[in-house]
Amino acid sequence: MDFTSDSRQSTSLGGSASSPTGGDNADADIAVDNEQLRLLNLQDEKERLISQRNSLLGEVDHYQAQLDKPQQRSSAYDDDILLQDLLSSAQQVKSNSHVITIDGESDTLLELGSKHDTLPLLNMDTRLQLLKEKLYQNVTVQLENDLLLATFTLMKPFFTVQLRLEYSNDVLDECSVIEISDLVKWDLKALFAFKNPSKILLCCFEYDRIRFRVSRVWDYVMTDLENFNLIEMVKKKLCLELSRKDLSVLLTLSLELQFDSVVPRTDIAAKLFKAGKYVNIDDIKNGLIKEYGINLGLLKLCKTCLNL
Repeated sequence: MDFTSDSRQSTSLGGSASSPTGGDNADADIAVDNEQLRLLNLQDEKERLISQRNSLLGEVDHYQAQLDKPQQRSSAYDDDILLQDLLSSAQQVKSNSHVITIDGESDTLLELGSKHDTLPLLNMDTRLQLLKEKLYQNVTVQLENDLLLATFTLMKPFFTVQLRLEYSNDVLDECSVIEISDLVKWDLKALFAFKNPSKILLCCFEYDRIRFRVSRVWDYVMTDLENFNLIEMVKKKLCLELSRKDLSVLLTLSLELQFDSVVPRTDIAAKLFKAGKYVNIDDIKNGLIKEYGINLGLLKLCKTCLNL
């Protein structure tokens, strides 16, 4: 028998049986190569985007630095325009054959048209009007000869301050306080020593504003405590008294003023009496005001002292 053909046939069969396994390995290698290629492409895209972002951030910083720099004329063209304007203005001045005199009686628009400085206007009426409209609101000022009467109307009752202005050669030589309304005379007694009318009026203006604000604070506290029948409250000018007779407790809140400077320095004083004995609550008051603010801090102080 011839076994040669059988052995060759078995060999060829064995070889053909192993071919699918080799094909699978090749496909797997191709898939791995594709994943690595995709990963490399993504890494390149990431680096490109990061580089683009850094470039944009650099442009933003550059333009921001340009905006922060003071504006400067960078071209000779701007200098030429400025020079032409100056020459034109000089020619207009030479063409005017008459001289304009500006004094306190001149029209405001005429004075503004020829004004090239930052000094106050010479027209006193305009200056007073602007002061009343822009700075001293809720204040009426009457000037008659050497007497100035200022009425402060931010809250009722209104109060007045009268000043005497003494001039020497149209220059203010001396100022003195003649009269202050009895309502506030004690609070503003320090003004009698002042000689500057602007400082006196500003102090009165600030005092009126502070008086109004303190009144609002007292109203806030009283509104919250009015439902407690055991509490008696008395509101005065710059003072608020709260008492609880069943506990023999008296709490007094008052505003203290010091006119060391133009703007008065203020402080809210709190005094507590239990059975006639004084109790120091300054640290508690300061802590509550620092933590909750003036309105809520004082309200919590009142409730604590009155056992509410």
